[in-house]
Amino acid sequence: MRRRCVSFVGATSGAAFSCSQVAIALSSVHNRSVHPSAELERNIEDVWAGKLEKNPHLFNGTKFRLASMQVAPHALHMQWGLTDYKTYIGLCSRCEVVEKLKADGASERQDHTVYLSNKIGVAAALVTSDNKVCFLKRSQNVGAYPNMMDVPGGHPEPQALGVGWENMPSESDDALNARCVDELFDSIVNEIHEEVNVPKTALASPLLLGVTLQGEAETPSFAFLTRTTLPADEISALYKQGPLDQFETTQLVFQPLENVTSRSIELTPSAAGCIQLLQEYCEHNGA
Repeated sequence: MRRRCVSFVGATSGAAFSCSQVAIALSSVHNRSVHPSAELERNIEDVWAGKLEKNPHLFNGTKFRLASMQVAPHALHMQWGLTDYKTYIGLCSRCEVVEKLKADGASERQDHTVYLSNKIGVAAALVTSDNKVCFLKRSQNVGAYPNMMDVPGGHPEPQALGVGWENMPSESDDALNARCVDELFDSIVNEIHEEVNVPKTALASPLLLGVTLQGEAETPSFAFLTRTTLPADEISALYKQGPLDQFETTQLVFQPLENVTSRSIELTPSAAGCIQLLQEYCEHNGA
């Protein structure tokens, strides 16, 4: 699948972005816009209904949406709105619909992403104390990329901040914006804990390496480097005890950091982008 990686390594002189260098403006003006064609919107509903029929474990939920971002020296500014998981699933497998939405957005609104989901995801290059990178095999019960290899990841959650369609602010709120930044960085720590069973106390503060724009719809997945004080064998033992999200993955594997690659295993686009951004970071820093 097509992907494009945007590295933040150059803007940070190789350091990657820390939490204090990121700013987010959350507003309903950045929500996904409904396309004027009822037929195109019905297509999203039809695809979702078909996915539900095949996999009743799926459920819809509100997600943050990336409207735009500006990368400056030592600062990342983003504009966020809301979308939902149903819209993402309804679009990610229909390239012809995505191309129509992008063309109409560009011509009607001067923004080719305005009708797209742009659901925000997060992915982690989890590096152990003995310099190995963690990979997970996705189960067949997940909504996207079943049975493929992945890295720990998921989404920052609007529900964690008490944000939904009914109370989404139309004007930027400084306190809420700061909580969005915290949720972006906290979410990857939570996902690692829930998917791998690594204690949060054994994880260093995440560093934001860049973003992977996945597929024709350019769905963003923010890639983090997260180091742990635990070696690979201890993490394997913790995983076998059973993480909270047991249904999402079926296997844990490791690759040495010095020759980590996506060529020998079939990775999700998000994971492949995360590993590419990790390699760029390591090359820049001589790691």
